Amino acid sequence: MMHLARKQGMDIVTEAGEADAWLKLPPADAASYMGAVFQQRVALFDSALKRQLADARRIVRALKPRTASRALEK
Repeated sequence: MMHLARKQGMDIVTEAGEADAWLKLPPADAASYMGAVFQQRVALFDSALKRQLADARRIVRALKPRTASRALEK
């Protein structure tokens, strides 16, 4: 884990036999904030679209006429 932390440029602090790694991030600005909001909205839209598609498929299956052989099996 220490190797991975160093490789990613993290600051490592060792105290009493334990080590913690910290990653310094640039401060948030308007572009990073709006990017995060946009990604969240796209994810919500994608989720809603997939849900509607699943619901539509379920409705189509429910309305599809069953064949005689399938009706006799059940």
